[in-house]
Amino acid sequence: MVSAAARAIAPRKDERTHTLLCDLTRAHPLNGLIAALGSFRRPEALPILIGALDKDEVRQTAEAALSSFGSDAWPFLLDAADHFKCENDVSESRLRKYRSVLSVLGEASLNPEDINRLRPLLTNADLQVSLLACRVSLRGGSKRARIEACARLRYLRQRVSWLERLQIDQYLVLVNA
Repeated sequence: MVSAAARAIAPRKDERTHTLLCDLTRAHPLNGLIAALGSFRRPEALPILIGALDKDEVRQTAEAALSSFGSDAWPFLLDAADHFKCENDVSESRLRKYRSVLSVLGEASLNPEDINRLRPLLTNADLQVSLLACRVSLRGGSKRARIEACARLRYLRQRVSWLERLQIDQYLVLVNA
């Protein structure tokens, strides 16, 4: 009911509606609230949307909302990735959040300096985080970053299941494209 109401009032695009959606989404992230808040395309919503990535049930909607912001979201997503690099003893839910952050960044056209910020994640202990960081590096990193990503992928390829090998092979196609 709340989600439907949020979607119904979102077209108003006024300050009061935006503030209400921000407050409600912070307190109770629901798919409809996140979609409605994202439709405003206002940068002050970005930290709230990134925070929603913590919740399994709304993660896809939050990813879609963040993606819709395009380059406006990138600094916020890069900051979230920087926080991840500093965290120790990360829960599975937090890992899923950071995988989502990297997944959204993987679709971005980042500059080499931004990609360098993510390079420490190439060797992350979590396989998916490492693979996603490699993907980002392959898409637009410096020559050195791409070489490091390729080397990491080749190293990982020998140590993973067939499904991850398939994913690695798809990433390596980016290098040869």
